[in-house]
Amino acid sequence: MAATTGRTLLLKFGTGTGATTVAAARTVGFTIAGEPVDVTNKDTTGQMRELLAAAGIASLQVQVAGLLVSGGTQDSDFINRAGSRSLDLYTLAFDASNTIVGSFQVTSFGISGGYNDAQEFSATLESSGAWTLA
Repeated sequence: MAATTGRTLLLKFGTGTGATTVAAARTVGFTIAGEPVDVTNKDTTGQMRELLAAAGIASLQVQVAGLLVSGGTQDSDFINRAGSRSLDLYTLAFDASNTIVGSFQVTSFGISGGYNDAQEFSATLESSGAWTLA
């Protein structure tokens, strides 16, 4: 199996052909997590932990970081979305042909810059509801 480059992992505002890639992103990552439901009890064989199948809360978290572009809009887009705590559609494109589409909330957004460095941004998005892998 051939490896794929990190630059093909993209976060996009919106879905379908109208989706726009987050400008100047340098790193994008995501984590899928599931909270287990422990049903271990006194009758459990060997007192080994038992988990309830298909239970608990599943979530998807997206991290993005990059450069602020002069005249760009990603900073105001993220600030407005974080401030309003809105749920917006996003697309994650990865592995050359896979996508994850879903509703996400920007839960954190920050801008930083050293004295002699470029200004950078970072944001975290959390899923709300079901997301689709295609």
